[in-house]
Amino acid sequence: IFFGNTKGANIPCTPAACLHILEQYNVELKGKHCVIANKSRIVGLPLSKLLLHENATITVCNVHQGDVKDLISSADIVFAAVGMHDFVKSEWIKDDAIVIDIGMNVVIHEGSKKLVGDIAFEEVYFWMVL
Repeated sequence: IFFGNTKGANIPCTPAACLHILEQYNVELKGKHCVIANKSRIVGLPLSKLLLHENATITVCNVHQGDVKDLISSADIVFAAVGMHDFVKSEWIKDDAIVIDIGMNVVIHEGSKKLVGDIAFEEVYFWMVL
C-alpha cells in the first residue's frame, strides 16, 4: 500500500487497513469530513495523518467529549474505535455516510463470548439497507 510520500514508512496496520478498505471501494477522500472516534497513538493519530495526506478534513474525538454525537452526525466517513459496544447509534449516522467499525469488544451473548464492535451494527445495518 502506498499513501502519498509515506513509502517505506512504518504505518500501523489498523490505520493502513482502513485506508486500504476505502481504496478498494474507490472512495475519494479529498474534501471528505472524516471523524475518528479514537485518539490513540496506534489508531487515531496515525489514521488522522494518513487521511490528512489524502486531503480529507479530519476531526479526532473521544467519548468524553459532550459533542461526540454531533461530530459523528456530521461525518462523511466515520471511524469508530472507542472500545464501547453499541456506542455509535444509527441516528448518529447521516445518509450516505461510510462507517468503519474498528472497535473490538467481548460481550456475553446467549451464554457464549462474542466479539462485537463499537457500532450498533444490527441497528445501523437495518437502517442503512432500508
